[in-house]
Amino acid sequence: MQKTFPRGMRIESNKHLTVGAAIELGFAPRRLFIPLDKGQELLVKAGQKVAAGQLLASPVDRYSAGIHSPVCGLVTGFEERASVDGLALHIIIENSFENKHNYLPPIANPTAEEIAARAAECGIGGMGGAGFPAAVKLSPSAHITDLIINAAECEPYITCDTRIIIEYTAKLTAGALLMQKALSALNLHIGIKADNSLAVKALAEYIKKNKPDIKIVRLKPKYPSGADRQLIYAVTGKKIAKGQRTALRGAVVHNVHTALSLYMAVKEGKPCVSRIVTVSGGSVKTPRNLWVMVGTPYSEVIEYCGGVRDNIVKIISGGPMMGRAVYQTDIAVTKTTNCLLLMTKDEAFSSRATECINCAKCAKVCPQGLNPSSIDLYSNSNNFDKIQDIKHCIECGCCAYVCPAKRRLLESAALAKVKLEKVNTAGVSEHRQKKEG
Repeated sequence: MQKTFPRGMRIESNKHLTVGAAIELGFAPRRLFIPLDKGQELLVKAGQKVAAGQLLASPVDRYSAGIHSPVCGLVTGFEERASVDGLALHIIIENSFENKHNYLPPIANPTAEEIAARAAECGIGGMGGAGFPAAVKLSPSAHITDLIINAAECEPYITCDTRIIIEYTAKLTAGALLMQKALSALNLHIGIKADNSLAVKALAEYIKKNKPDIKIVRLKPKYPSGADRQLIYAVTGKKIAKGQRTALRGAVVHNVHTALSLYMAVKEGKPCVSRIVTVSGGSVKTPRNLWVMVGTPYSEVIEYCGGVRDNIVKIISGGPMMGRAVYQTDIAVTKTTNCLLLMTKDEAFSSRATECINCAKCAKVCPQGLNPSSIDLYSNSNNFDKIQDIKHCIECGCCAYVCPAKRRLLESAALAKVKLEKVNTAGVSEHRQKKEG
């Protein structure tokens, strides 16, 4: 029986370019440009030598993750450079290509506390795209009954999680069991789309042979089945109220790649310094799934895949639904870069927007039960009282995908969030001034 959730929609998967492409080890770049988040403190200086695995920047609170060096080399300096999220300070490391590393000792039989601590020590964040520190989700204050490993990989083109399931089945499942131990969760589920036959088969055969207490939940091929609330509902039937933390309903979701990274951290002592990236789209000459070091420029990844064809019109960091278009390729790979998508005119969304025809298709597919066309209208007219619900938007892109008028509803929703935050912040400041005055 296939499980699902309300609303959402069926979209073309377009995974054929890389679903059969085995993961390659990739390459070691000569220079790495490692971006920092705001919640990190630098621990290295220009001119300092570093070893692979060495901590470069430490988190300043529990909601940020540490950054480690992927290679041995020399810190040549720091530079403000473009990232997917805007300008950020980057650590520049010249690779010395030495075979030295600062890994941690493996833990044979870790306690729940040691598992969460090792996730923090190794800088593991949610590798499905959110980047939220795994250690926080591995030590919730609420009682957890259901741990769900997100293997839905519902975005088109992306196949890195599928290849992990096929090629790293034992390590993935061992990592999931470590997560279950850390959470003391009663049930461990892996939610995977029923039409992902290669991955379903690999999982089913491994579980049948090795008999770990893991339930495979086959999901109806619908988007966005990988969103936390939608996945929890499909797997357990639990409804998560808007604004409610999933842990308060006894459920936690972790990504496939995060589970693999946790295994490598606990059992191999390896910090999170690289990840698997799907390089796909009709414009890349050789679509691949690659292990890529954090800090590697997109340009070098694309070059390793043979470069681009003349028909390229758009580059997206991430998937076509929730990814972000980029206009330069010197942006560096991060822990959340799951895909580089090089698109042709036929693949890319390029139609001109027209007036809304009030068909309500966007509201019918919105998995969060919002009305995107109204949000678009009220945001454009700065009627902020009418868009308070925008904070619950997960920016899945369903609304823009189905809109017959081709309106930029996803962009409008993202902008509405920014506008509303500014208005609310200004309102709080004004209230404080009046109170203090």
